[in-house]
Amino acid sequence: MITIKLLILGNSGVGKTSLLLHATEKDADTETVVPTIGVDFKCKEYLIDGEKITLQLWDTAGQERFRAITQAYYRGSQGIMVVYDITDEKSFHDSKSWIFTIKEKCEVDVNIILVGNKIDLVENRRVTREEGQSLADENNITFIELSAFEEDKLYQSFRSIVEMLYDKHKEKIKPKENVLNVVNNKKRKGKCDIA
Repeated sequence: MITIKLLILGNSGVGKTSLLLHATEKDADTETVVPTIGVDFKCKEYLIDGEKITLQLWDTAGQERFRAITQAYYRGSQGIMVVYDITDEKSFHDSKSWIFTIKEKCEVDVNIILVGNKIDLVENRRVTREEGQSLADENNITFIELSAFEEDKLYQSFRSIVEMLYDKHKEKIKPKENVLNVVNNKKRKGKCDIA
């Protein structure tokens, strides 16, 4: 079994907790969600290519006073979602600083996914899809838009993210296997030469 850690970052009120709950619980009740204090996490299992994958989703507090605490959880993450609310321009502009901090504090190979949330509120949209895509392109990161309340699309989006992170995981461990095989082959060859 493989465990993938996916951190969810963004300003307070962008819907991080709703995404977490709807991604991990069928028919989650998010009408009375209160702001996260510190960090919370939930797990969801996926079966990909016959491999059991456990996705650990880490929900972090978006308030400024908790940012130092949440940075401690960056370590060991294979992916980090930076979430903004498409109806809140400030949350979009602040996502630039979240991305900068991640690039500054994280391992080089962490995968960043920019998420425009609350697309069910399209009549209140303040950030265009093109603006989100442009920011993602500038930073060479993945971009998606979704809503915690569109469960089918949410499930497909999270499954795609897990598949992407799993593929990166496989790429990362593949060279190590090749090195071991070369070492093992040399040892065997050496034993044959001695005999």
